[in-house]
Amino acid sequence: MHQISAEAGYANGALKTYFAGKADLLEATYTHVFERTNERVERAAAGLSGLGALVAFCREVMPLDEERLDEARVVMAFWQEAAHDPARAAHNNRYMHRWRAGHVPYWDALAPPASRPPRRPRRRATAREPLPAPGRPGRARVRGRPAAQDLLPLPPAQPVGGLR
Repeated sequence: MHQISAEAGYANGALKTYFAGKADLLEATYTHVFERTNERVERAAAGLSGLGALVAFCREVMPLDEERLDEARVVMAFWQEAAHDPARAAHNNRYMHRWRAGHVPYWDALAPPASRPPRRPRRRATAREPLPAPGRPGRARVRGRPAAQDLLPLPPAQPVGGLR
């Protein structure tokens, strides 16, 4: 906290009035970054739907300039903290659920209503259940196309700490 206070131009104890420790400051910064990103996404995706809105979202989230690169560093540092702290992981999960819920209309716009399968109630996986294997049921598909995970040369994601 001493180094952060010094770089911000504050006395050593000034931040302690607002934040009990570095983790609290990091959580507040993560929340600020998330809200700023959402504001940029709303402006960029205004009037768009489907793929256009998803592309606008990705462009605003990806670290394509110095500002967003700094924001990505904050998010990565927070995720590191959340991997070891259930309360911080829950905070992250609340924000990630907001993003997922916000994307539903974009994904729904990609497929005409007649071709959309009826929505099934989602069952939450438990920590002891394995993730679906690549190409197995449970993978997202859009209009018969392969899941994005099948197109990327990356290994399947592994669960990290309390993050989902």
